[in-house]
Amino acid sequence: MPIQLWIGPNDTPKERQHSMEMMTLWKMGLILKVYDKEETITCDVAYLRSPTDTDETIEKSIPTNRIRILLGSDADDDGMIPNTLEEARLMLLGGEEEIMTTDDPSQQQNQNESSLLVVDENTGLSSWGTVSIRRVTVQKEIKEERSRQRQKQRDEKRLQEE
Repeated sequence: MPIQLWIGPNDTPKERQHSMEMMTLWKMGLILKVYDKEETITCDVAYLRSPTDTDETIEKSIPTNRIRILLGSDADDDGMIPNTLEEARLMLLGGEEEIMTTDDPSQQQNQNESSLLVVDENTGLSSWGTVSIRRVTVQKEIKEERSRQRQKQRDEKRLQEE
């Protein structure tokens, strides 16, 4: 994921970091890996220290206060830069998130307790249960679709050979 990395002094106030005169201390980079340890989140980041560098610099365990996530625009041709913070967060999570929800208050309170199930005579169902919501980024959906198309082409080619 493309980001900007603060390479200036750590004690610089946030307002000063975002001023126009400090723009040269933000370097373009890529997040390589995200670590979610207990109460802190850190990242490994790759970037070029100067425009003439041929090898990238990799910094490990960068705190999130030194990172700015870049958001794309509707004119973004390749679609690889997220357009919203929610999409950026999903990209950091691997492009997919599954949320489990339930509407039944008795299930919420007694999830770990075993209880007697009461079957509704009209529907034959014991109760309304958990709903799973799957959020996927556009990039992940495109990759999955391309993978399905390649698999379909392979299957068709295999059938033609037989």
